[in-house]
Amino acid sequence: MTLLSLDSIFDKEFYEKVVIIAKNARLIAEKKPPLDRDSYHIHTQAVECFFRKQYQATVFFASIGVERYLNKALKKRKWHNLNASLIMESYDSSIKAVTELLDASEKTVLRTRKPKPLFCERRNKILHGEFEGLVKTKAPEVEHTKAFPIIYFLISAYDQLLRFQKFLLRI
Repeated sequence: MTLLSLDSIFDKEFYEKVVIIAKNARLIAEKKPPLDRDSYHIHTQAVECFFRKQYQATVFFASIGVERYLNKALKKRKWHNLNASLIMESYDSSIKAVTELLDASEKTVLRTRKPKPLFCERRNKILHGEFEGLVKTKAPEVEHTKAFPIIYFLISAYDQLLRFQKFLLRI
């Protein structure tokens, strides 16, 4: 029996996620009608950061991409941060793609603004420099990774970018 090192497990998991992200990136590039230039550029930055294993930057660009799109689509005069209220307002304004940002347990946000969506929680932790708090934020897929922050950052960045891509594909 061959024992796998943590590095080889990490590389295999990273490669599998890269393939999914790359396929979605191609679909976004071929999207008809095409995305606006800013959304496309921000998405490209998020994907490039993920490929370079810059996970915090990936979360940042994925979050800012959604926040910018919603502010522009809702024609906000004053910038509104990405939070449960903005998601709810967007959903009520027929931007149904915001449901792609929520997992099944968070769908109540569309009615009650609670719980705080994980997508928004990650955004806040990154923008406020609370990297330790980001590791403590619950992971949707894997709970036992808290002992390995880099793997947790990979999973968080992947989930954030994948939700961003699903959002872009649905708008």
